[in-house]
Amino acid sequence: MNTPQIFHLEGDIWLVPCMASFSRNKFHPLAVPADVKIKKAHHRSEKNWNAVEDEILKKIIESKGTKVWNTVAKELNTLYYAGKEIRRGRHCRERWYNHLDPKLIKGDWTDKEDIFILEQQRIHGNKWSDIAKKLPGRNENSVKNRWKTMIQKATKDHPRGNGIIDLLIAQKTGIDKEENYDENDAETKNEAPEETEIWYSTI
Repeated sequence: MNTPQIFHLEGDIWLVPCMASFSRNKFHPLAVPADVKIKKAHHRSEKNWNAVEDEILKKIIESKGTKVWNTVAKELNTLYYAGKEIRRGRHCRERWYNHLDPKLIKGDWTDKEDIFILEQQRIHGNKWSDIAKKLPGRNENSVKNRWKTMIQKATKDHPRGNGIIDLLIAQKTGIDKEENYDENDAETKNEAPEETEIWYSTI
């Protein structure tokens, strides 16, 4: 029995029965070649990583470094998946930087780190990759998730939310701005009290 070959559109032409919708000029195939199913199955495979695969990936990166991810993925597929295209360069890169890199810090966040993230996001916006590069040991995803967690909690505690970044930074630095974190409230508190007029009438 011959081994099925991977289907290439430019190399093979297939005639298959289709359901046709002429008004919308669309055709839905009722059958596809077996090779096409095999190829699609390979691309759909988003397998969970396991300890053995992680160890192989580490060994490959020790040899190849962290600049040639397509080469890393190809070698991983050869060693672990018998040459099947299961992992891509992107998968290997994300697995390394988000889980396996020994430089990663996975402990609790410090106030100093929180303040840095808040200040950098206010300046640069949601450029998480750039912010993470300035924060050793933390990756892009963890920085983004930390910022979202802080903002969500602060917004829940203070629904009006004006000046929420300033409030968070003040709390982290030990400065109490709880009472005037809202600019409108602060202006109201600084205004002089209105004079009360008293009217008299005869009975």
